Amino acid sequence: MLEFIIIFIAVWHITATIFSIYIHRSLGHNQVKFHPAVEHVFRFWLWATLAFNWPGWNRHWVCHHRKHHRYSDQTQDPHSPHHQTFKQLNNTTNELHGVTEEDFKTYTPDINPFTDRAERFYNKQKFLGFHFHIVLLFVLFGIPGACVAIIFALWCRTIATFTGKYVIHAVGFRYAQQSESDQSRIVFPISFLLGGEELHTNHHNNPTAINFAHRWFEFDIGYWYCKILSTVGLATILSRQ
Repeated sequence: MLEFIIIFIAVWHITATIFSIYIHRSLGHNQVKFHPAVEHVFRFWLWATLAFNWPGWNRHWVCHHRKHHRYSDQTQDPHSPHHQTFKQLNNTTNELHGVTEEDFKTYTPDINPFTDRAERFYNKQKFLGFHFHIVLLFVLFGIPGACVAIIFALWCRTIATFTGKYVIHAVGFRYAQQSESDQSRIVFPISFLLGGEELHTNHHNNPTAINFAHRWFEFDIGYWYCKILSTVGLATILSRQ
């Protein structure tokens, strides 16, 4: 059981961190640019653990997220636990989230959908990554590893929705709140499990800063991963820190 928990936390942490530093900070806010090889590793991992690979996903997610920042927790917000049910949050269709063609023009004129060979393969073999992940963790860790991969495969969308859309706007501290309408939270000042997203209020207060930790007692592990990758030449930090 202990081995299962350790493997689960490791897979969860890697997945959440890639989501935070790549999808959120790099694609969503252009705070950091990763080496193409690193970017492909990130995209492969997201395909294998979350099947995060529908056609045009990057442009849809960025549009969705940027509109979320503009109307955080207001009725125009395309995702907020304060005016949507969990079932609605768990649906990724453009129609339900209120993302229109006009929104794409407004929020993502700088984003082109991925169309490279890898992306075409991921789109065509949407769930093959799950099978690869199960086999890989079974080879590395035996039955506990396979169980972790299967749980991720079965609950991938729910896990992503719960952490990325519900928790960070409904659970935690409000000591950093600066807006009456924005309900984002500091889930915990020391970030680890969510790759830095625990400091979500700080990010909403200053969405251009790559480091989500703004106070002496806060720690953003995602930022330090970006710093390490930047130091070894695998990333370029584009925003102020």
